[in-house]
Amino acid sequence: MSRDGAEYQRGLDGLDLAGRPVIHARNAPERCETVSLDAMMETQATSAVDLAYDRLTSQTVAKLMMTSGSTGEPKAVINTHGQIAANAKMIRSVWDVERLEALSQGPQVMVNFLPWSHTYGANAILHSMTDWGGTLYIDWGAPTPARLPEMLRNMREVSPTQHTTVPAAWAALATELEQDPALAKTFFKHLFVMAYGGASMGQDIYERIQKVAVATTGERISLSAGYGATETAPTASNVHWPNDTMGLIGLPLPGCEMKLAPVGEKFECRVRGPLVTQGYYRMPEKTAEAFDEEGYYKLGDAVKFVDPDHPEKGLAFDGRIAEEFKLANGTWVSAGTVRVQVVSAVDGALSDAVICGLNKDYITILGFLNEGWCQRHVGEALPLEDLVRHPRVAEAVREGLARHNARHPNAAARVRRVCLQDVPPRADAGEITEKGYINQSKAQELRAGDIDALYEDVSGPRFLDC
Repeated sequence: MSRDGAEYQRGLDGLDLAGRPVIHARNAPERCETVSLDAMMETQATSAVDLAYDRLTSQTVAKLMMTSGSTGEPKAVINTHGQIAANAKMIRSVWDVERLEALSQGPQVMVNFLPWSHTYGANAILHSMTDWGGTLYIDWGAPTPARLPEMLRNMREVSPTQHTTVPAAWAALATELEQDPALAKTFFKHLFVMAYGGASMGQDIYERIQKVAVATTGERISLSAGYGATETAPTASNVHWPNDTMGLIGLPLPGCEMKLAPVGEKFECRVRGPLVTQGYYRMPEKTAEAFDEEGYYKLGDAVKFVDPDHPEKGLAFDGRIAEEFKLANGTWVSAGTVRVQVVSAVDGALSDAVICGLNKDYITILGFLNEGWCQRHVGEALPLEDLVRHPRVAEAVREGLARHNARHPNAAARVRRVCLQDVPPRADAGEITEKGYINQSKAQELRAGDIDALYEDVSGPRFLDC
């Protein structure tokens, strides 16, 4: 299905659509069979619809949900009605529903842009709000330069009772809240809980948001975290208690069994229970690879106890196992961990980073600027190509990386050089996952020239030594 056939023509051209009609709201795409949404709406339902509903069971396939492809080729995950329903109830079961409804003094309200083509928006948001009986405003904006104004316009009009989104969106929102008191007043008016998921979030973003929350409301607001995958529909664990530390994944939800399996020097998180998929559509080999001998789904993430002596304090994210690599001297680098540390240390100037150094002597990064923050820092609404060459931006990035290196002087985390990117990550090229963060391997593939230049000691205003 495509909202605008012409807008998605490039993507449709890359698919084998033989025998598959494309549903569109406007502007029919070319070179494929099409059906307009208006025509579908005008079609009268028959008794066949009621019969189809009667045949539904907990094992009936509800949807095929594509993985983001952040660590490999996307796969179609089988989501059954039972799996989705169970996870919605599991999420709600850990919250004091009566207290939350009393705090909000009415039905739950959420404004959210996360796409329904991804498990976070389609399951964690849509189905949870449906189960809750709340109101979900569909946000056509997004934390991108082109769509951010629309996201902010919607947030100025609706005051949510809870707000959950990906770290990339929180980073963009933090910058806007800092410079727009009217937006902050509307946003925090009825808000009693915030949450993030899809990727690990830096402590700096949390602190910036809380500073505005205190200035606006006089108090901090808990920022929770959910953890899981497309294969777990999606939430396997969460932090459902007041929390001020980012990077935690909390405790497993009721009904979810969690195992920590040793993989190298770390522990991989594995889960089983009614929330876990039965496998990948028409991919028996990949399905078999995804589960261990005890039937646990292998999430591919490393986790650790926040306090080994007090496991009830929960678990913390410890990097993606697939994103780890070795330097030339054999030192292991946890790219996911370093990425969060770097962005946090730079404290606003960078929105994201790609960690490089496989089989090299040291770590370098591709740095993506937080354009709104940098424009405010230099005092001008300069375009990206000028910001990456501005001396004040360079100074802010250098100072942040100096802080990072002082905290992490070992070779496994110390950054030697950075190349500021004058072209933002492209979603249509696969550089941005639907979770809103950068696909590290795809970005390195497409920006190999800049990575080579980092290790060839190329100089220039975009290349900074740390």
